[in-house]
Amino acid sequence: MFRFEAMWTKEKGCKDVVERAWRLSNATDGMLGISEKIQCCGELLSAWNKQHFGNVYTQLKKAKHESKRLTEMAPNRLSQESMYPKAYVKNGFAAYFDHIPISLILRDDS
Repeated sequence: MFRFEAMWTKEKGCKDVVERAWRLSNATDGMLGISEKIQCCGELLSAWNKQHFGNVYTQLKKAKHESKRLTEMAPNRLSQESMYPKAYVKNGFAAYFDHIPISLILRDDS
């Protein structure tokens, strides 16, 4: 048994996969035939999902972990004001660079 994902319907290839699965199934008429067609559809959609999206659940788990890590890290980060000299905060970017020698501004550290 497979779980149909609503996000698939927004992808162009989903309809093609379902139509192909419905044609490929050699099922007979009746409920047994419909059940076989649904099973074939599930197998092809599952394979298409892995090929088209990769492992969505693994990617989602990684993204949630990264989001949690960044959220926990946020209080420890310096505030915007403390990251820059007061001249920058008070008078803006241009006033800050007025006090820096041009050689430091043009220096290439790469």
